[in-house]
Amino acid sequence: MRYLAFIILIFSFTSCDKKIIDNLGSDLPLNKEFVIENGSTKNNLEENISLQMVSVANDSRCPSDVECVWEGDAEVNLVFNSALGIHPIILHTNLASKDTTIGTFTISLIKLDPYPISTKVISQSEYKATIFVTKHD
Repeated sequence: MRYLAFIILIFSFTSCDKKIIDNLGSDLPLNKEFVIENGSTKNNLEENISLQMVSVANDSRCPSDVECVWEGDAEVNLVFNSALGIHPIILHTNLASKDTTIGTFTISLIKLDPYPISTKVISQSEYKATIFVTKHD
């Protein structure tokens, strides 16, 4: 009876390890929005791609507590790595370059958080981008 319990225990750990490995490969999902923190990297092992958020530059978005003539813009600097190589990308929150296509993948910036307020300076470590990646055949 102890032997049977030991076998069941071994199988349960093995199935848990498989789920952990599957989850590690899917932190960069396709066709689904995901959030990436500044300085972090997301991977998709199945597609052999990764996306790193490097920095945010020129954040001139109009603070939410101020009335502005123009809503402003911010640049999100990313690095996309695929079988085609390493590709630096700059996506904008307001201008035409909200997305880019590299090979069969399109990377789109959905939003950038936090949104500015006039009384607070946003540090690089606070930025998070919502991204959407699609694969085209």
